[in-house]
Amino acid sequence: MEYMNQEICLERQKVMEERLGRDKERLERLEKLYDAINIQNTNIEKLVIELRHINSSLSSHEERITAIEEQPRGRLSHIVSSMISALTGGIITVILSQIFI
Repeated sequence: MEYMNQEICLERQKVMEERLGRDKERLERLEKLYDAINIQNTNIEKLVIELRHINSSLSSHEERITAIEEQPRGRLSHIVSSMISALTGGIITVILSQIFI
């Protein structure tokens, strides 16, 4: 009877050791996966910081481009104003020369 109990205990111990071995392998794989995920998280954090920097640079460039695009409009407005002033001055000069001649 005692031999049977010892045999059963050894058999159960063998089964438990097999389970522990498989569990140990699973844990090792999970630890590797955990390390890989941590590395990915670190890389994602770096990418987010870089994207924020790029976005701020883009905003700065957009403001500069907008300012550059506004310059021709201002020049065109100035040219139109000058032409209107010149035409008005010319018309007034013609009218006044007709009156005083």
